[in-house]
This record gives sequence, C-alpha cells and structure tokens, in this order.
Amino acid sequence: MGERIIDHRSRDRLYPIWNGMISRCYNNNHPKYHLWGGRGIKICDEWRNDYWAFKKWAVANGYDESKHRKYQTIERVDNDGDYCPENCKWATAKEQRANCRKLGRKPRVRGRGYKYNWTIGGETRSAVSWCAEYGLSVPMVMYRVKTKGMAPEQALTAPNERPRKNKKD
Repeated sequence: MGERIIDHRSRDRLYPIWNGMISRCYNNNHPKYHLWGGRGIKICDEWRNDYWAFKKWAVANGYDESKHRKYQTIERVDNDGDYCPENCKWATAKEQRANCRKLGRKPRVRGRGYKYNWTIGGETRSAVSWCAEYGLSVPMVMYRVKTKGMAPEQALTAPNERPRKNKKD
C-alpha cells in the first residue's frame, strides 16, 4: 500500500481562519461569497499560496493559540481592501462588529450590533465604543437618542434619572 501523507496544518487553530479567508474570497459556492470575493476582495499571493507564511505573520502580529477565538478574529483595516499583511490585524469579535461596513439596511436598535457612528469632540466612533467609554448601557443611551430625541453627546452625559417609587410607610 502507498504511504499516507498527513497534513498537520489542519490541527492548528489558525488553519480554519486561513481556509475560511480562501473560501470567502474564491469559492463562489460559499454562502457569503458575495460579501468578499463577489466584491473583489482577494488574498495576497504570499498568504493564499502558503499557509505557513500566513501563520508566521499571525504569530508575529499577536495571534495567541491559548486565547479563545472570539478574542482573535482577522480584520481588514480597510474594509474594501484585500487580505494582506499591510491591511490586516487581529481584533475581538466585538471590535469587528463595530467596524463592519454598512449594508444599506436600517440599523438595529435592539440586541447587539448597533450600527451608529457618532462624532463627539472631533472623534468618530461607534455608539458601542462611546457607551463603553462613559460606562453606560447601549440600550439606555439609544433610548435617549431615539425616543427622547437627545443628541448623542447629551445622551452620554445626562445624569441617570430614574423615577423612584413611593414606599408606603
């Protein structure tokens, strides 16, 4: 019988990330191909043709096998740019959600995935990021903006006034 060749790449936690990039960009049967390959997003030849080159870059740029995968996702800095060393970094899933491109649909107001960017003091960031900085819950701030008509900066700095229930003595 012939000798069996074992590919040890598939045991690495990075391998599915690398393989996923290739599938999203080059497999037009991938369910999300239209969001990557269909838009012309490619992978640099160095990474596409050599998993070990991708792994070397990943480890040199902060990838840690011991961290949970939600704390390490590959992100393209320029969302319309290709996967290449100059345009990629490691980000948390939460950071990725804040940086995703607009898909022409109405932003969500409930649950995760708020798609609002606010400019305060000349700095533009996501609503989620601003709320985290001020230590406020996103639903409360969004309620103030959407329902009460407050400006984002006002909603972030207004005191938390909850009506108190009268206690019977």
